[in-house]
Amino acid sequence: MESASGSATTRELPVCLRRNAERPANRRVPDDVLRWQHQLAVEALPGLADEGFDEVRLYPAVSGSGR
Repeated sequence: MESASGSATTRELPVCLRRNAERPANRRVPDDVLRWQHQLAVEALPGLADEGFDEVRLYPAVSGSGR
C-alpha cells in the first residue's frame, strides 16, 4: 500500500498582507479575502492528520524579511 505525507506552513497575516500590497494591482487579492483565506488555513492545520495522511509535518513560517 502507498503512503501519503503532507506538509504545510502558514506565513503570519501581516507578512501576507504586505506581500499582497506589493503585487501589481491586477494581481492583488482583496484584503478581506486574504484575511478569510489565512484564517481558514490556520484553522485547517490541526486537522490535517485526520485527512488520511500517514505523516504530517507542520513547518513554522521563517522569521526575518518574510521572503
